[in-house]
Amino acid sequence: MQSPSDRAPDLNIEDVSVFSPRAITNTPDADTSLNAQTLEREQERVEIAKLRAELDGLKQDILQRRTFAPKLYVLTCVWLVLVLGIVVLQGFSEGRFHFFRLSDGVLIALLGTTTINVVGLFYVVAKYLFPEKSATSFRASDAKSG
Repeated sequence: MQSPSDRAPDLNIEDVSVFSPRAITNTPDADTSLNAQTLEREQERVEIAKLRAELDGLKQDILQRRTFAPKLYVLTCVWLVLVLGIVVLQGFSEGRFHFFRLSDGVLIALLGTTTINVVGLFYVVAKYLFPEKSATSFRASDAKSG
């Protein structure tokens, strides 16, 4: 138990300072105005950084398109020419090129799988290099500009 001498000293009401609140007005004070300006500048900085990142991504996409589109075209053409060569050799297998003979099942499998592979590869790479713009991305960009 505490002795009377260990207790905290008594306080008088005059010892307590009275906090007088400032009046509420419609105009912001200097601190609020400064914080709002700082927040606006930070939002603008973030928006600029976001736009720069999008621009860098678009530049990279354009570079990839210029690099890979011709290579994809050449690969597809070479692949199809090789298959055409195999078909031509198969057509002449009874005559001069009797050393080259494929059974009908192997030829059908070659043509079917090659066609599916070429078209599939071309489709997947082309979809990646040239994606469709969604309607929502157009609306978002229109809303920002307008």
